[in-house]
Amino acid sequence: MARMTSFIDIQRRFHDLTEEELEDTESLLAWSEYDFGPAVGWSDLLEDDRVVLLAEAGAGKTVEMTEQAKRLVGEGRFAFFVPLESLDREPIVHLLSVADAKRFQEWKADGRETAWFFLDSVDELKLTEGKLDRALRELAKVIDGHAYRARVIISCRPSDWRPHLDLTTVRDRLAVPARRREAPFRPPEEVFLEALRREGRETAGAYREEEAPTHQGTVRTVAMLPLSDQQIRLFVERSGVDEATAFLSEVTERRAWTFARRPLDLAELIEIWRSEGRLGTRAQQHEANVTAKLRDNPDRPDRDMLSDDRARFGAERLALALAVTRTRTIRSPEQALDIGRTDGVLDAAKILPDWTEAERQALLRRALFDPATYGRVRFHHRSVQEYLAARRLRSLREKGMSTQALFRLLFAERYGVEVVLPSMRAIAAWFALWDDAARKELTNREPEALLSLGDPETLDLAARGNLVRTFVSAYGQGGWRGLNILELIRFCGHRDTVQRRCPMSKTHPPYAPEYRRQMVELVRTGRTPGELAREFECSAQAIRNWVRQADRDQGLREDGLTTLEREELRRLRREVRQLREEREILAKATAWFARETGSVPGRSSGS
Repeated sequence: MARMTSFIDIQRRFHDLTEEELEDTESLLAWSEYDFGPAVGWSDLLEDDRVVLLAEAGAGKTVEMTEQAKRLVGEGRFAFFVPLESLDREPIVHLLSVADAKRFQEWKADGRETAWFFLDSVDELKLTEGKLDRALRELAKVIDGHAYRARVIISCRPSDWRPHLDLTTVRDRLAVPARRREAPFRPPEEVFLEALRREGRETAGAYREEEAPTHQGTVRTVAMLPLSDQQIRLFVERSGVDEATAFLSEVTERRAWTFARRPLDLAELIEIWRSEGRLGTRAQQHEANVTAKLRDNPDRPDRDMLSDDRARFGAERLALALAVTRTRTIRSPEQALDIGRTDGVLDAAKILPDWTEAERQALLRRALFDPATYGRVRFHHRSVQEYLAARRLRSLREKGMSTQALFRLLFAERYGVEVVLPSMRAIAAWFALWDDAARKELTNREPEALLSLGDPETLDLAARGNLVRTFVSAYGQGGWRGLNILELIRFCGHRDTVQRRCPMSKTHPPYAPEYRRQMVELVRTGRTPGELAREFECSAQAIRNWVRQADRDQGLREDGLTTLEREELRRLRREVRQLREEREILAKATAWFARETGSVPGRSSGS
């Protein structure tokens, strides 16, 4: 498994979470996998008194927080990185290095400078059955009297953050005291006399925390966003990859973005590229990921407890069981399950009853699974879980599973319409690669699922052609497609599939915003407008124009109007035309009424 040996600054971005998003676990997970909108950077977060940073395993939150602390110290500021699970057991001064402990005392004695405390991480704390309240009370105790000068950033995995309970704990234990405004300048004599009257109390001009009432300040909660295309390119280049453009083109062609959005997984892709010179198909990528993460670790105490083949068998059974029961997490044999969170948790003992408890524990400790606390674990990647579930179905099919039983599992009829069960769409797409009956049924019901999920590149030419014809027949006149618009055109690197089966007209309507946006993204991954023009048969100049406009919209250039400004200008022009038309109509109506009433002579009167 690849390891990140040195920090690469790629300007990580964050999304401010709303209360509704915090309450929706699926929404939190989506933010960790997809980038949907505007974002902020570290410079914004470091201005807030209290921040909760949510990020999935492998996203790089610990490394980022460590490096931010180092950067601030390098700038002569006060900053400290503290593991929460240790803070729950020991005083903070015992956790700091000698140099950091000295700086901590200097900060308290300074009385004015701000200090940043990076607390990592709530999920690790809970895994050791630690208490967030206890850890934060320890911090609050040592910064008492200086809390208004302390800025605290706390990290956690989204699935382990309890918005109401944990957020209340942060607000209660780390309430931000209100700062007293500085008094206006007064002559030294007046200050001296007041100092005597107050018998040594602090003079005006300094903040006096004890005189100001405390308030529960706002805690900013953000999700760390996955790597953007530009950040991926920067990471690749700074990792020393030769021909970074070729690597990124391979990621695009092989649709490997699933394993490129988190730094740790991207590092693994880079290792595959270096050793193999290619990334392989999506199925090969998933197979390599499963093999690497299920490999026995010789350094662990439970080594040799479970063979890699048996681990694979158990993982496939758990993956399909999760899909069938529509659950996301598995009960961990090593931990007591939170009584309030027993619903929707799969018991591995019921799925693997012929295994010993030690074998089940050994499986769930493999890198394929991530801790989710509250006595739960989950698959590291949802797509890997879906792939393994499909592989399990393939095994059952080979052992005699009937087509009728298979179809009951994957498909359904809703209000007279034949559909694919939403929870089984990705699994059906993977399974369709190995089963003709399933592929034909999925193509007829939802061809877009087979185009956008699974690994359609491995289909033979006849199957690809039939898939394209069915898709065009269903959506040729527009409507919901459920996939990236370029998928059909590129179709797994086989342009001839679309050209032979669905010849394009010489003329076309204006390019859709979605199409233009995706072209811009491809340019930013290193593709040239000329290459894209030849591949997708559009104008290279048009692509350059789209890129320039996208740069204006994002504030990267100022040589023209942004899209919003253009829309506003068009709106204003429409309003001006409308007002002119209304004024002309009103003038004509006024003249007509005037003539009819005789108050103004008509034009024919000669006056």
